[in-house]
Amino acid sequence: MDPDLVAIVKSNKAPNDIQARQIRVLLPSYVAEISDLDSEIAATTALLRDMEERRNVRSKFLAGLQSALAPIRTVPNEIFAEIFLLCRDGALDPHDYSLFDSKQPPLLLAHVSSQWRAVCFSDARLWDHIHIHSVERMPPMATLRAIFTRSRLRPLDIHITESPLGDLFRVILAAHTRVRRICLRVNSSDDVSDLWSYPRDFPSLTTFELHIQQQEATSLERPVGLGLFKTAPLLRSFLIWSYPSPFDPRPGAVVWSQLTELTLDIGMDELTALSIIVACTRLQDCRIFLHSSSQFTPLLMPPSHATTLPQLWCLRVFGRAPRVGLPFFEGLTLPALTELLLCIDELSPEALPNLYNRSSFRLKNLQIWDFIPHDLTGLLQLTPSLEELSLQFVTLNDEVFEMFTYRPASPTPVVLPKLRSLVLWDAGDELTTDGVSAAEMGESFTRYSLEGNLAFPSLRKVELILGGHLFDDDVEDRLVAASGGIFAYERFTKS
Repeated sequence: MDPDLVAIVKSNKAPNDIQARQIRVLLPSYVAEISDLDSEIAATTALLRDMEERRNVRSKFLAGLQSALAPIRTVPNEIFAEIFLLCRDGALDPHDYSLFDSKQPPLLLAHVSSQWRAVCFSDARLWDHIHIHSVERMPPMATLRAIFTRSRLRPLDIHITESPLGDLFRVILAAHTRVRRICLRVNSSDDVSDLWSYPRDFPSLTTFELHIQQQEATSLERPVGLGLFKTAPLLRSFLIWSYPSPFDPRPGAVVWSQLTELTLDIGMDELTALSIIVACTRLQDCRIFLHSSSQFTPLLMPPSHATTLPQLWCLRVFGRAPRVGLPFFEGLTLPALTELLLCIDELSPEALPNLYNRSSFRLKNLQIWDFIPHDLTGLLQLTPSLEELSLQFVTLNDEVFEMFTYRPASPTPVVLPKLRSLVLWDAGDELTTDGVSAAEMGESFTRYSLEGNLAFPSLRKVELILGGHLFDDDVEDRLVAASGGIFAYERFTKS
């Protein structure tokens, strides 16, 4: 191109007549050349697009061929079903799991492929845990009925923390012959009134757990226990937390002797509680809440002599009122007792020694909350088999610290050769000690660790947790310095 024309194109100057004629001559050729280039670009683009489409098709087919040789293709559906069941069992949580949550198995697995969906829907085991926790996650009744159908004849575990239950509970009751476990956490006894308004047979039921969060007792008068059902011959675990309670604790025709696990928090006095416990001749694990002492004639009279419960190995007794628990242990003989938790206001000094004298149990785990027995040393001398000892929410004093301080030159008041864990927790606002004895105890665990501590040769963990204000700086420094081995010191200080 003429340099003069190039200069004109790159500037804002007007061409002269000669240059204008030259431009008019050049224009058609450039238009024709651009048209040819556009045609070539279109053809090349079409060719490139066709090549990309063919490549994508072949890539997908290649991936399919490679997938066809993948080892997972050879896994039988029965193995998938077992894997899915393990996934479901791993996700089970009484407070979070929901069968109707698409982010949890089995629905999560059912969305992976048509094969996995078929496996999930065909395996009845994946649909036998019905967990419902909120209105937002409540399925339509038609969906719930479909789930019950999908589980076929499998025994059902049902956890519900939503109230009112309404039509939901009627759907559950319709499958009463298959229900294996019921766990209900509701706000009022009215929310589960259908349960005792229309009793049914529960031939597969092994566990019944009921938590009622009501604030005021209702006028409902139905006996607690198996009387809630027509029959429940396999029931072994019976757990009720409901205080104030709408229940009358008299058992009536209840077959208490078949129970192995019992929890009752229904406002009973101690003698009524005792009369129920002694009726549970196969009891192994018991949690009982005492709400009042028996100043009046109890609803049920305990036997006139101590009753032996030969299989009871775990007993937890809670007192919700002052001066309860005094005569409670006098009615029991517990030869198999290995775990004992006491959370009561006070206890007769002779209660546990007398219990031991009636049957020399081999206690391994002892937890005492809220009170220190009058003769803790004497009690511990009866339990040489003790492996775990916990004194929590109690008022610790120098006597307790000295009890666990080992000094080779001094006689040891307590020797526990099998004790592995010791927890001392005083979370009160005011401490009854200056902390010197506590520091000496911690230092003794550091100085005479493991087999060097002849009083506690098996001890591997000691936790001292204190509330209230800090001790003097030197005492705090000694406690902190003693920490790090088997001894751990922690404070809950007031601001």
